[in-house]
Amino acid sequence: MAKPVILIAEDDLFLHQIYRHSLEAAGYTVEIALNGKELLAKLDATKIDLLLLDLNMPEVSGTEVLEKLNADGRIKTLPVIVLTNYSEDEYVKKSMELGVKAFFTKSNLSFDTILERIRVLLKIRTDAPNQQSAPAAAAGDAKASGTPRVLVVEDDPFLLEIYKQNLKERGYDVSSATGGKEALDLLSRDKNWNVMLLDLLMPEVDGFTVLERLKEKGMAGVIPTIVLTNLSQESDQKKALELGAVDFAVKSELSFDEIVARVEGAMKKSKKT
Repeated sequence: MAKPVILIAEDDLFLHQIYRHSLEAAGYTVEIALNGKELLAKLDATKIDLLLLDLNMPEVSGTEVLEKLNADGRIKTLPVIVLTNYSEDEYVKKSMELGVKAFFTKSNLSFDTILERIRVLLKIRTDAPNQQSAPAAAAGDAKASGTPRVLVVEDDPFLLEIYKQNLKERGYDVSSATGGKEALDLLSRDKNWNVMLLDLLMPEVDGFTVLERLKEKGMAGVIPTIVLTNLSQESDQKKALELGAVDFAVKSELSFDEIVARVEGAMKKSKKT
């Protein structure tokens, strides 16, 4: 039986890479469009079973794509899920009026929620076997098997879920904290981490403060820390590295494969490996 084909329309290189990996791991065939014009061309040339659509895209916006699909009737047979940073009611209402089956704000959901909605829309049984089950089970026995441990500190629940899912599928034992305070509490109880992925822009206690507290306690560099952030200023990178981070990366500039490569590189600097 042929795998369902999902077209991801997303101009953020980082996001479309991790969407792709997660969907392929769940058993889907994935096509990519980086802008609205490319999206429309792919819909004309390829049989697509479901569309994941960002609204804010160059050349032809997601809303313009929806208007075209509504006008020519294809929206009636092509399930469309909107994944966007727009949360205003006007975008939700407009999209639903144009025939969208589901509308999600990227920062307010986990990827498991998206997968569940995809399964429902494609009438796939939620208990059907998929490729995620085996790696996830293996990750559960990580402490017993000596699997490398990664702590992910990220306040965006959507990105956090994707980081965790992808790292677990690649054999890592993954734990998480949704903010700097939670991360520091966790690190005070458990220092046995091979790598920490750390966001900088977080409420209450930001990533810089986490690095500063670790440095004050003599722990700078003890846990190799990779900063993953939306901040791209050279001054931010310099400050993070001076406070003990071993690597600094801008989220939108990396694929998930590149993140994993950096994790592996950081582990070589860890005394625990």
